[in-house]
Amino acid sequence: MRKQDREYYKDLSKDVGIFVSGIFIGPVVDFAELVKKHGPILHKKMAREFNKRVKFLKEVK
Repeated sequence: MRKQDREYYKDLSKDVGIFVSGIFIGPVVDFAELVKKHGPILHKKMAREFNKRVKFLKEVK
């Protein structure tokens, strides 16, 4: 992994952490800002999880 990517993931995890704590403390980080800044990676992760669930449900049937 390149150094630039590593910095990006650190930034992403920090922002997500602030957002998650913000749910309990108050709206510290606006969710729209979070998605605008890190949209593609969050979308990939969500899509991957969704596909895993769909695959699992198909296997169960």
